Amino acid sequence: MLSMSVFTAETEEEALYLAEPTVLMWTMLGSDKRFNKFPTIKQANEYSYTTDE
Repeated sequence: MLSMSVFTAETEEEALYLAEPTVLMWTMLGSDKRFNKFPTIKQANEYSYTTDE
């Protein structure tokens, strides 16, 4: 099975901003961090990634 996420916006910066919750979700899954709900755009863009992440 293959899955792909596509984010579009007026600018590349806006598309990256909108995609950040998905990036954070995959980061959390890959590092065995638990979460109860999908991160909001604000939470994802304020998250401080560690060097291991």
